[in-house]
Amino acid sequence: MLQKVTILLLLFFIANVRSQDDSKILNFQGGRARVDFSLMNNLFYGIGGKSNNMGSISSFSHDASIAFSNPARLVLKSKSFHLDFIPAIQADLGKFIDLNTEIRSSTDAAISSYRNPDTEIEYTQLSVHAGQKDRLSSVLYAFPFKKWNFALYYHRQFDLNLNAVFSGFGAKINTKIALSEEKDDIFFTSFVDGHLSLTAGMNELGFAASRSITEKWSAGFSLQRYTTKLRTIGLMNVEGTMLFGGKENTFNDPNDNWYNNLNQSIDAKYEGNDWGWQIAGGYDVNKRLQINAVFEWLPDIALGGFMDLLNNAVPALNLNVLGQDSGGEEGILNASKLNLSQLTLTKKVDNSTYSEIVLRLPKTLKLGAAYRYNWLVAHLNYSLGMTPMSIVYGRDEIGFRPAHTLRTGFDLKYIQIGAGFTTLTKVAKGSENLGEGGSTLIIPLFSLGTSVSFTQNMHLNVLVVSFPTPILRTSFSVKF
Repeated sequence: MLQKVTILLLLFFIANVRSQDDSKILNFQGGRARVDFSLMNNLFYGIGGKSNNMGSISSFSHDASIAFSNPARLVLKSKSFHLDFIPAIQADLGKFIDLNTEIRSSTDAAISSYRNPDTEIEYTQLSVHAGQKDRLSSVLYAFPFKKWNFALYYHRQFDLNLNAVFSGFGAKINTKIALSEEKDDIFFTSFVDGHLSLTAGMNELGFAASRSITEKWSAGFSLQRYTTKLRTIGLMNVEGTMLFGGKENTFNDPNDNWYNNLNQSIDAKYEGNDWGWQIAGGYDVNKRLQINAVFEWLPDIALGGFMDLLNNAVPALNLNVLGQDSGGEEGILNASKLNLSQLTLTKKVDNSTYSEIVLRLPKTLKLGAAYRYNWLVAHLNYSLGMTPMSIVYGRDEIGFRPAHTLRTGFDLKYIQIGAGFTTLTKVAKGSENLGEGGSTLIIPLFSLGTSVSFTQNMHLNVLVVSFPTPILRTSFSVKF
């Protein structure tokens, strides 16, 4: 993937014609790029510090935050308020991963067929800063009323922020074209600068209710309103020249009589909301053992909006072969297809854009059991994903189905540990560029948290580490 991105940005005009001996890179400028990335993902954990850190749907502690994952276990003796907060953390990945060495090797591999001893190479300097932004993640208020227990909550499911700036990318390539017995030279020079900004987020407002049916049986339900937003703005400014027969032709020249523009841009905004629900039941086998079941029905959210996509190309340019084996039959640029009287002739590429994106959220059956012995509580949970979590845009669908998830956890006096795995089955329909679906990936799950009790009714929990989502979260709860 890194090699393909390197080719796209740095070698916009590489002439990968059938005879590679006729194409040489005379100058290569890698430029500089900076990426700032933040991710907050609560999809694996939900609200709360203890049981939810371990992915559990069981609870002996009468913690009101269990209303989020299993409303049947919402058992209250008093009112309760819960707050989750995510602190800001940023790290320079260059201190942990040698990104620039990887870029150097990828660049060398990408241009190896076009280099000569005189080629001037300046490698890309990349810096990546990643982490999480400070955010109020969840707020929950729960209260008993007669024989019922109720909860209202706000939960931030997902936050993604990406900002990328790149400048100084350039290349000069010499390609030969046969017009007579002697092959004539065409020189390509390109310069690329640009930026990309992407934000995406999903939150939910929920209402939960529970009631004890008998001394051993309890039941509950919840109703959620999901809201999702996506916004992206990007521009790639591509300047360039073609020198042929002693005459230099310039791209993006408004004085030319033909279409002449190589800049690329994207501007998209989508928003949507819909309803989901849960039904749940719990059974107390005895004072030490309980079993639970939850069916979660999440909606397919239709996001309405727009996408303005400007994609310009040279008619002989074929970027679809990047990263693929063309078998010598087709290259990135076929110089024989160029209009020699209009070398900088460009065209707008017709890309299908749609006013709707559908975000499909999974329907899941969860089964769980917990056993308590003094201050130790052991949890075991299994989830069956019946539908995928995917994005549908036009005729294309890409995503995964969380087919099977198994988690175990231990709630000790001051420490909570969770571990397990989930199997993700790839979903890909529509375009061939999405690849084939059906492949399975196993993702390990792990979490470690600690808790402190200030008083009998006031508690603080800190999720110290988790995988696969890098996150530090504090949870505060009080009963009154």
